[in-house]
Amino acid sequence: MTVRETIRREMAQLTASERKIGNAVLADYPFGALQTIQELAERTGVSAPSVTRFVSKIGFAGYQEFQRQLITELREQLAIVIVTHNLQQAYRIGDEVAFMYLGELVEYGPAEDVFERPSHQRTADYVHGAFG
Repeated sequence: MTVRETIRREMAQLTASERKIGNAVLADYPFGALQTIQELAERTGVSAPSVTRFVSKIGFAGYQEFQRQLITELREQLAIVIVTHNLQQAYRIGDEVAFMYLGELVEYGPAEDVFERPSHQRTADYVHGAFG
């Protein structure tokens, strides 16, 4: 069952604040919840704890798990390109990553290989914090 289907199924059991969150997520699904918990709370006019209660009530252990499920659903539907300097983010969500330096492609491959076993010294230096 998708997150969308879960929200729709649980909507009648939600409080007014939780329904506001659910409706906001559904209105821009799945992208409406791929922001910080604070940003979603501000956008819907509720508190961050209300967002936490909402994701718990629809069956997730926390907001991170909720977002991971949304990302999993997205991966099944389309390719996502994210440009970031945040190595943890790239490793956490990337199936494949490319490391570029001064506009040149240095290395490309499965995220685990690039981060755990880089084949180029420049990539290894960047991953291990030697520069950047």
